[in-house]
Amino acid sequence: VYIVDNEVQRVYVVVEPFLPKQLQFLDAGVLAAMLSPKSRMARALPHFEVRPQQVEMLEAVSHAFNRDGIAVVEAPTGVGKTLAYLLPAAMWSVQNKERVVISTRTINLQEQIIFKDIPLLQRCLDKPFTACLVKGRGNYLCLRKLERALSEAMLFEDAQSREQLEQIAAWAEKTEDGSLSDLSFVPRRELWEQICSEADTCGMARCLEQKRCFVTRARRQIAKADLLVVNHHMLFSDVAIKKETGDFTALAVLPAYRRLIFDEGHSIEDSATEYFGVKASRLGALNTLSRFYRLERGKERGLIPTIKVRLVHDCPRLSIPDYEAMLALMDEHLLPAVAVCREALTSAFGALRELTAAKCGQIGRDIQWRLTETVLADPELREVHRELMTPTVNYIRALTDHCGALLRRLNTIAPMEGQSESPLAAEILQLNAYANRMESVANVLAEATSESVQANTVRWIEIDARNEQIVRLVRCPLHVGKPLAEWVYNKISTVAITSATLAVQRKFDYLFDRIGLAEADPGRIVTAALDSPFNFQKQAILGVVTD
Repeated sequence: VYIVDNEVQRVYVVVEPFLPKQLQFLDAGVLAAMLSPKSRMARALPHFEVRPQQVEMLEAVSHAFNRDGIAVVEAPTGVGKTLAYLLPAAMWSVQNKERVVISTRTINLQEQIIFKDIPLLQRCLDKPFTACLVKGRGNYLCLRKLERALSEAMLFEDAQSREQLEQIAAWAEKTEDGSLSDLSFVPRRELWEQICSEADTCGMARCLEQKRCFVTRARRQIAKADLLVVNHHMLFSDVAIKKETGDFTALAVLPAYRRLIFDEGHSIEDSATEYFGVKASRLGALNTLSRFYRLERGKERGLIPTIKVRLVHDCPRLSIPDYEAMLALMDEHLLPAVAVCREALTSAFGALRELTAAKCGQIGRDIQWRLTETVLADPELREVHRELMTPTVNYIRALTDHCGALLRRLNTIAPMEGQSESPLAAEILQLNAYANRMESVANVLAEATSESVQANTVRWIEIDARNEQIVRLVRCPLHVGKPLAEWVYNKISTVAITSATLAVQRKFDYLFDRIGLAEADPGRIVTAALDSPFNFQKQAILGVVTD
């Protein structure tokens, strides 16, 4: 940005032009030497062995970094996949000041990378680098919700619940991490759900606890790290948000990045399918309703009783007519709507469970009934749709309408003197979030048993033969290749994909079709199907039981 005078004789430089950064490419030979018998790595690892397959994979990953390419490597167990991609990733990040994201399916591998492999690399490399395990928001305590829960506990909770909350409150004053894994005991799931951080109930920059927020603190650490270790679901959440905003250089779930490694790459399709699909469950829907209102041991609990109490205790300037109008809205409309939805959802999911068990023709515990056009035309299913599903959807939408009416009234409550936000700011966020969740349930129910089937989608009902509470309605895309090609491979400069099982008869055609690599630029792609480092004829025994 330049400012010049009228005569164009003088210039003031506001911002220098952004010139393309000169990248420092990786030298695969130098990296391979770090895995040699005389390397620091060899001295640090007991029983170290040189494995040619590991070096071959390291070279393929390095090539992808240097050429803005895509490396697809099938590497059997024992090759040393993790170090073969971590070494190039760490060196690239340090040399070029570029963040690298490593995505895995399982928490076991994430913890191995963070607590075992990365510390080993940090001891063996001359250049220091940092790494961070990125946890989902639900792993962190929300200080604001904890404060609300403590005050609600004094009004509604029993002594045992108050004791557990008080233990968490004492821990919250000492912990630097604020995540569930740092807590010395495992709290009740229902309790943690009430006090953990959630995106749709977060006040973000408006929150009074922003400076102490554990999620904000974690994000600062994430922003400074050279390597980020995430799970596939979190990665696809980030990609989806950036796709919606059209800006892949902005902060979403993750900060901006241009280099990505998929470990456990065989699960990319399943993870993407799961993320890009929608579902509703009996337990999830009833759990959300219980957050509005529930009775436990004869005591009223939930958001609606909390709002009633806070209207009395925290809103002294609220007029009596306004208070009575809000109370009437909750008692005469919202609470009855919650009760009606609870009964309707129980009946609808119960009927779907019975019909699935009778019609699917499957045995076993986990049963899935695919809802094809032929199945959807079944007269009994049409009756369930007409008599139960459609009314339930209407009841839920009436509930969300009542939530909207209450929200409009609550938003008129002015802040107390000296305060910048409504005394019911947290409750307003929660009410809006719960209403949106119930609207999502309604949308899934409305589609689940309708006769029309969207293109490139599949729908089914899941039940657990041993647990009548488990009933799920699911709709997923049949093929996720196109969005992966558009949102990942075309936006990310370097992509490396590895697993022990990627190829079929040493060919990657099936994988390429299923995860969209067939639609990527073939000139960017390098593949390798590596052999096992083990001699199974000499190192394995096949035992056959004969008795």
